[in-house]
Amino acid sequence: MAQYRIPVLEHFHFQPSVKDKDLTAPPTSPAKGDRYLVNGTGSGDWTGKDKHIMTYSGAAWLDDTPGEGWMAWVDDENEFYVYDGAAWNKYVGETGPTGPTGAGGATGPTGATGPTGPTGAGGATGPTGATGPTGPTGPTGPSGPAATYDADYKCLLITSA
Repeated sequence: MAQYRIPVLEHFHFQPSVKDKDLTAPPTSPAKGDRYLVNGTGSGDWTGKDKHIMTYSGAAWLDDTPGEGWMAWVDDENEFYVYDGAAWNKYVGETGPTGPTGAGGATGPTGATGPTGPTGAGGATGPTGATGPTGPTGPTGPSGPAATYDADYKCLLITSA
């Protein structure tokens, strides 16, 4: 007959955090409900539980086998980790390569508004870009058309020849 675990906690969380992900053997004095991610070759009660999440019931260790896409908050690192089906990796989210603030993200180094992106500081239409406000051919640049700043509308009024 199958046995199911149903969490009954004073403060229910979908998935409680894990205390640590660097242990390969159970701690000597765990508290009931403590959870650990076995991110190496398990030993002792954790033998054969590599990459699993282990929860202490107060008397024994309960095993959760992760599935691809599982996430866990690791308390001692203040970081999320995600399981990709083979390993636990730090979740980079928004700061990842294509996340909003990552290298290719909208505000990342080469993203649209990043430092060298089209509207970034050095981008074509950015402040110092070729056609940016103070760039070489921009409205107020060395060879750009004459312009007047309109404080009421907070814009440049461009007069072209």
